[in-house]
Amino acid sequence: HLYDQPFREMIKGLLGAASENTPFIVTVLGCLFSAIVISMIISTFPMEEIKKADTRPNMFVVGCGDVVQKRLYPALVSMLTKEKVKVYDLDAANKKTDYCTYLEDEEEICREITEKATEKDVVWIETPPYAHVSYLKAFLASGAGLIVLEKPISVYPAELEYVEKEILQVPQVRNRVFFLSYYTLEKALPLHYLVHLNEQYRDYLDIDDMDLVKNWKMLLGALTSAKVYICEGEDTRGWVQDQAYGGQLLETFLHNVLIAALFCGCPENWTDVCLRENQTEEKEQEISLSAKYHHADIQLYLKKNAKAEPLQRYAEFCFSKGRIYADLESKNVTVFFEELDQSTTISVRGSFAQRYSVLTDMVYRVAVGERAAGKTDGIMNQVAAIQWLLKQKNV
Repeated sequence: HLYDQPFREMIKGLLGAASENTPFIVTVLGCLFSAIVISMIISTFPMEEIKKADTRPNMFVVGCGDVVQKRLYPALVSMLTKEKVKVYDLDAANKKTDYCTYLEDEEEICREITEKATEKDVVWIETPPYAHVSYLKAFLASGAGLIVLEKPISVYPAELEYVEKEILQVPQVRNRVFFLSYYTLEKALPLHYLVHLNEQYRDYLDIDDMDLVKNWKMLLGALTSAKVYICEGEDTRGWVQDQAYGGQLLETFLHNVLIAALFCGCPENWTDVCLRENQTEEKEQEISLSAKYHHADIQLYLKKNAKAEPLQRYAEFCFSKGRIYADLESKNVTVFFEELDQSTTISVRGSFAQRYSVLTDMVYRVAVGERAAGKTDGIMNQVAAIQWLLKQKNV
């Protein structure tokens, strides 16, 4: 009898506005039609994706030098979007990027970020190290959430002491600071995992044989030698040329020390230490260090602005029954077991091949509450290593 119904009543029923005069079948069809329309809208605009986009933290970056331009900014933008990443630097005659906001002084940068950043957001301090702690104090006093501090933490003993006492020993503050260490947390991450088996790093790694990895200490025996070799090209940054700020000793040679410390403990316990620094007429900079750790020989070498030598980065640790070789460029570690005539590898996954992609992912997971900064970041031995290098420099 649907043919006998008024046309207006039929249309109202199909649109979900049925009345008591609307046939039951038309009312049912109207409900089904409404459900189909709603499902089409939801599938076109996924609510979970909208929610995710709205709640992801913003990234505020202080500093726009080489590290930010070539590593951090590309990694952050690929993980989030350009709208989520805001970069600030001090006003300069030569403004290098169109995505950076240039302001007059530190106070203006701090004020600008403090007004915009919420407790869910992240502030990256990517300035030269002499300004690290002043920015850190300012943002800790603000409503900003996680604060990420580039290495080296500082070049001043008093500021290092402040970090030790006022941050590392105060849990509620410690959880707000993520300490970076590019080599330890990225290039040498397989070594870091091998030594400490920190499950926070497992998602970033491919492991050939987990049983061998878990038992390497027993299978390799005693450490006999440790070598960390870094030879890199031109570095034109101003502060690394200034010995008042630690120069390459704290900028890059610190990585040599931190990698060796994974196997040789804090450098305060090394003996027979001999540190040499040299600069050639071609402005090549060399830093070498020899030392002993119990019965093991330590050899660390850094060359910057290398002209003739091939650029390479590697670490090798020899033991009484095998050795560990780390290619720091490919982020790959091979462990050789002589008695078993076997080897196993640990490498950073290809999905994290982009520079700073591991670091940015770690920071993001801490920011959204999936991990704790103290169990993830690169603070291990960093304060003690900087303090020790400053003492060695002043000997």
